Amino acid sequence: MTRQYQQGHDHHVGSIPNLLRTPDERIEERLVKLAGELERAVEQEDYERAARIKKEMIQLKGQGEA
Repeated sequence: MTRQYQQGHDHHVGSIPNLLRTPDERIEERLVKLAGELERAVEQEDYERAARIKKEMIQLKGQGEA
């Protein structure tokens, strides 16, 4: 029965609680989300929003290197 709800896995597959994620993992997750938002902003020709998203991505990438 678990297989039906866990995309074919025999065991529970869930997300890691935010408190257990490393700062780099949280940054990477945010960057992935922002990349999707950036793509949508460009598709919608909302270049001001795209520029803000890109700026945030650059800032986050700088934090990951520290």
